[in-house]
Amino acid sequence: MPVNMPLKQVFVTGILLFNILYLSAQQVNENFTIPVFSDDFSSENNLWDYLTTAENLFVLDKGEYFMHRRNATKPYALVTNWKNDLTKFQIKAALKLGPATSEEQTIGIIFYIQSDGKGALVFEINKDKKFRVKQLVGAYYKFLTGEVSEAGWVKSKYVDVSGEYNVLEAKTSDGIVDFYINGNYVSTTTVKDYAPGALGILIG
Repeated sequence: MPVNMPLKQVFVTGILLFNILYLSAQQVNENFTIPVFSDDFSSENNLWDYLTTAENLFVLDKGEYFMHRRNATKPYALVTNWKNDLTKFQIKAALKLGPATSEEQTIGIIFYIQSDGKGALVFEINKDKKFRVKQLVGAYYKFLTGEVSEAGWVKSKYVDVSGEYNVLEAKTSDGIVDFYINGNYVSTTTVKDYAPGALGILIG
């Protein structure tokens, strides 16, 4: 079943101050104040691909980046053409799940995409008020949240399934990554030996 997903805004901020504290919950305590990449999708630019193919329709529509995935069985990573070279950064994206009959509909952010295509981190939500973090290792995903029997999904009251936007956020410093949904901390993970890597949106 086709999947429709608008993307309202995505931006990345670089680091101004460095002061990491190791806490029992959030572990990245940076003050990210310098915007280095931002897009409100008010007009077309060369930062994203605009596609009309048998499997994808990605277009601007009234200030939103509208993503219609015609392939109902495989996820798709839409990677920005902006090159990230930061080791400490914050990503925020306002994402909305559109109407679909499939319970498997998901949307999220993908970052730390390695140049060889064999590594990345994904932070995504679904229509069942759940989130998960997973790591691409070679050609397969490793779940970093939840149980393997639940495919890594974790129930969260912070996921809005009313049809409004959910703001997904990741703050990362030297391989430590904190994750937030609508401003609420939900998880932390650590990745080692990753280059900053590209970033984008993953729909599935």
